[in-house]
Amino acid sequence: MELFDLISELEDTINGATAVPATRRILLDRDKIISIVSQIRSSLPTEISEAKELLDMRENLINQAVVEARRIRISAEGEAKSMVSDSEITKEAEKRSLDIESEASDKARDALENANFHAERRLLEADNYAKDTLQSLHANLTSLLETVEHGLEILVADSKDSSPDTDESGDELETKD
Repeated sequence: MELFDLISELEDTINGATAVPATRRILLDRDKIISIVSQIRSSLPTEISEAKELLDMRENLINQAVVEARRIRISAEGEAKSMVSDSEITKEAEKRSLDIESEASDKARDALENANFHAERRLLEADNYAKDTLQSLHANLTSLLETVEHGLEILVADSKDSSPDTDESGDELETKD
């Protein structure tokens, strides 16, 4: 299940919970909440692994660009050596070799810059997504925890009011007949 779907399910569970009369509190199914939070936890590493895959793709693009630049350079050097027979041809070959090498370097640099730009953008997007998701989850869980704690306080207070034969620790007081 996608992370946003899980967060929506958590919100639906909270919004659909039974209200405690005369309070702003609700009763929640602990097992269901724990299950949803567990699923959210297990889906978070997916986004993190996607960011790692983007970094790996970036590194592969860089390596491919370097390999292509070397291949072009070797090809240009081989071409230049085969043209050594005449000085004009040699001069032209050297010029062409430099042009090809320069073009290969430019292409490799452009490919590297493009790969870096896209990888950094994807990484920033992944970081922002993870941060926003965790902040939302934190807010929801904080609210949920406050609700649960208040519900427990009400239940403890109600149980003290309905048990006059107990002391502060909840132990029964001895009654004299």
